Amino acid sequence: MKIDDILVSIIIPVYNVENYLKRCIDSVLNQTHRNIEIILIDDGSTDKSGKICDYYASIDSRIYVIHKENGGQSSARNEGLKIATGEYISFIDSDDLALPNMIQTLLLECLKQKCSISCINFIEFHEETTKHFNDTYDSADSITLSVKDSLLLLENARLKYNNVNISWCVWSKLYHKDVVKDIDFTTGIIYEDMLYNVKAICKAGSMAYTDKICYLYNIRDESTSHKRNIKTISNQMLKNWISERNKCITVLDSYGYYDIANLFKAKGYEVWLYYNALSGNTTNNSEIVDISDWVPKISDIKKLPLSTTQKIKLFLKIVFPKIYNFLVKFKMPR
Repeated sequence: MKIDDILVSIIIPVYNVENYLKRCIDSVLNQTHRNIEIILIDDGSTDKSGKICDYYASIDSRIYVIHKENGGQSSARNEGLKIATGEYISFIDSDDLALPNMIQTLLLECLKQKCSISCINFIEFHEETTKHFNDTYDSADSITLSVKDSLLLLENARLKYNNVNISWCVWSKLYHKDVVKDIDFTTGIIYEDMLYNVKAICKAGSMAYTDKICYLYNIRDESTSHKRNIKTISNQMLKNWISERNKCITVLDSYGYYDIANLFKAKGYEVWLYYNALSGNTTNNSEIVDISDWVPKISDIKKLPLSTTQKIKLFLKIVFPKIYNFLVKFKMPR
């Protein structure tokens, strides 16, 4: 099959983004890979987003629109997956921008490296800097990553490249339909991408990665992800995050990736320490979720797939938590 004959489904959840939606859809319509279907899921928008979706569907037969009651981004993505007919699946957030070569680059990497998942580089931008971006960026490297290396890179445990932006977010990736056909996003939470990717990557067995920049991630004050800072994280949100991370650990154990599962515990515990240090939270762990299993033994730290520097930092955080809390409050890096 020629690459031009491969249909790619692009799923875009939409909720109250009337100021950004047209630009997003236009960027998808401008893809160099023309054989696409665009699935817009209007997740109960109360602004003009739904009408914008309908307008685009009326002028381009590749666009399909679903209108539904508000259920969150995961719910919208799941609805899109139900009707997607493409050989490959991609996700884009409705306030972001896809550069013209995004789908073609992802697809070429899958085919060239014989992988069922591919991942691209991205950059963040604020509205006032948009005009400085070019349509394309040169690629410096591409590689086939094993499951272990994929997860290490996504956890930022070992960054093998310079100037790499890699994220758990699904919008930087392309998935073969056979990999994700039985995987749904967890609804009702805001940390859904991590578990989805752990399941998909473990099932796929590898991931193709290129550091070519093909996606522009919009940083805006009113977005859900941008609002997720230490002051807005509630105990329930933290509980959800811990629950999703424990599910990831269960999946990793089931595939025999025990060292990565232990890494997820240790890195999760680091995040917990950071949250407590910044928030001044004195809540006992067991009052939220028991994470005692996450605390690595001092003797086991050297076995973790981390750099020597990362191991030393983790050791110091565990042995001297009061000093760590003091340093964090003065904006010391994690």
